[in-house]
Amino acid sequence: MQVVGFNDGSGYYFARDIDGGIIALDTWKRGNDRTNSNFVIMGTAGVGKSTVTKHLILNEIMIGNSCLIIDPERRVQRPYT
Repeated sequence: MQVVGFNDGSGYYFARDIDGGIIALDTWKRGNDRTNSNFVIMGTAGVGKSTVTKHLILNEIMIGNSCLIIDPERRVQRPYT
């Protein structure tokens, strides 16, 4: 039996795996191999790194968390407060 997707049981939709399964993550969950809420977003030009970053920021703001954005290239535009 092949298992697809990953679901923390809380959090929000994050992505789909290569088999089309939904990945739902609670970015603040701790335990086992998760000791912090840092992300590394990598990919070639044009695959949506800035878009996914903006969506992550919006999700955090919508659930009531504050975000500090350091954006030396000024890619994030207001209103992100």
